[in-house]
Amino acid sequence: MITPARWDAVLFDLRFDLPGAAGVGMPVWWHNRARADRGELPAPLAEHDRLTPLPRDVLMAPTEI
Repeated sequence: MITPARWDAVLFDLRFDLPGAAGVGMPVWWHNRARADRGELPAPLAEHDRLTPLPRDVLMAPTEI
């Protein structure tokens, strides 16, 4: 299980945050409630328009991330 310490960043600007996180090997769980188009930006680990799946995704994620 991934501990909360492993999920310690909150991203605010899609144009910078997805590429920045990907550039340092940090997985991103994207709460995309506005359903913004990420275009050619790196794909997040998960993308949802609601937070309901977050606990399941965090608990089921591999610890090697």
